[in-house]
Amino acid sequence: MLNTTMELKRTIRHEIESRQYEVLEELQLLAQPHADASNGLFTTLAIDPELYPAQSLSNYKIDGSPQAPEVVKMVAESVEPRFGFFLSELDRQESAEGHLTEVADSLRQGHNIVLVTNHGDLKDIAYTLAAYYIKLKEFGVEAFHTSLVMSKIISFLGLEGETPTPAADVLKVLCDEQYFTFPRTRSIAESNVAKEVVDYYNYRAKVAMGWQLRRGKTLFAMAASGTTDKPLADYENITFMSGVGSGTAKLMEGKKSLVVPVAIWTEGEQMVFEPHGPREVSGKEEAHKTMRLIAHTLNERVDDRIFVYQYPDFASNVGKVAVENGALKL
Repeated sequence: MLNTTMELKRTIRHEIESRQYEVLEELQLLAQPHADASNGLFTTLAIDPELYPAQSLSNYKIDGSPQAPEVVKMVAESVEPRFGFFLSELDRQESAEGHLTEVADSLRQGHNIVLVTNHGDLKDIAYTLAAYYIKLKEFGVEAFHTSLVMSKIISFLGLEGETPTPAADVLKVLCDEQYFTFPRTRSIAESNVAKEVVDYYNYRAKVAMGWQLRRGKTLFAMAASGTTDKPLADYENITFMSGVGSGTAKLMEGKKSLVVPVAIWTEGEQMVFEPHGPREVSGKEEAHKTMRLIAHTLNERVDDRIFVYQYPDFASNVGKVAVENGALKL
């Protein structure tokens, strides 16, 4: 049995190595719409795993070296001039509910803090991690780890410039490690990336994430759906938040982990950044409840838009689903 498993792994590894360029071409194509939608912030990088190691299918994780809070803040503000809003909202939550104190105490006690957001904008999860990192350092929390989970597509995005700077390199100033996965999205499913490649790559990444979370004292950030929130066809004011998969739910329910749900919205002039207190998440249904809480928060804070999280059985009756989620605004 062991020999059979080893042989299967060798076969899959050979498949990945032999088809790497084909897979990278597909990822580059999938990255292009994100670059197009970034208002000139991002450009699509060339296929060059040697120059851009995050692209390599051998790399499901790259290491960084988190810098001083003032450096992280400077980099964040260069990408998002409104970044100070996230910091001021965390200050507000601390004054109102002692939120940062609770998070800081949990980390000091050896817990992981898993920051879970919706996925409105590609950059939102990085802003979330950066804001908490800066504030926790200000609170005097030392020697905690920072981890960020992202789509492999990110390895093909660079900050626009004469010589583009890979997004993955920028994030090294914030993250001890970045984990890359293939999101199980329609675009990936309909691409030429073989399912075996996706499964094996994601398995290796999630094993590595699991090892880090078992160590504890990690500030771990992910957009739980893995795919961006999208308007529903024929309902432009209704945003559908895609479901949490089994693997992601398992990352949320680690024995040492507490989940902090964060509702974030940066589209247009109206911004929202509202976290909820740390809580244990046990099982897939509780992971879904966490995402419904984020949807409910966004519905309370964002005007003229309905956010719906109804998974796994998203009904065709959009109005009924919206009412069940507290989303219908009359």
